[in-house]
Amino acid sequence: MPVEPTQTMLQEAWERSGMNTPFQEAMNNPTLARLIRMIAVQGYKKKAVSS
Repeated sequence: MPVEPTQTMLQEAWERSGMNTPFQEAMNNPTLARLIRMIAVQGYKKKAVSS
């Protein structure tokens, strides 16, 4: 079952990634939005595994 990351998870993942594009701007870009989702889901899975 795929995880649908929340806005907060997405924003935190984006900030951790160290990219300097503002989050809102990145979410408006389909390619970056997909990247953010991937980062967030991976981070979420890592958290789930480590806890």
